[in-house]
Amino acid sequence: MSKFEDIRGVAFDLDGTLVDSAPGLAAAVDMALYALELPVAGEERVITWIGNGADVLMERALTWARQERATLRKTMGKPPVDDDIPA
Repeated sequence: MSKFEDIRGVAFDLDGTLVDSAPGLAAAVDMALYALELPVAGEERVITWIGNGADVLMERALTWARQERATLRKTMGKPPVDDDIPA
């Protein structure tokens, strides 16, 4: 195929085969958690949450952040309040 006119379509595989998107996704999740003044999860943990779309990824991140913050507050002798974390 020497002519671009003969090309009828192009497909992109975005599941990590061509591009390792995990570091970027992890950075985005951590920036979102940081913006909400929540503990950041780190790339190693976020990678385990990847799959099933961005909404599920953030649900997993926020669930972890609630639990992590409650644990941190408990160790400081404070009540585990999470009213300000999006559900």
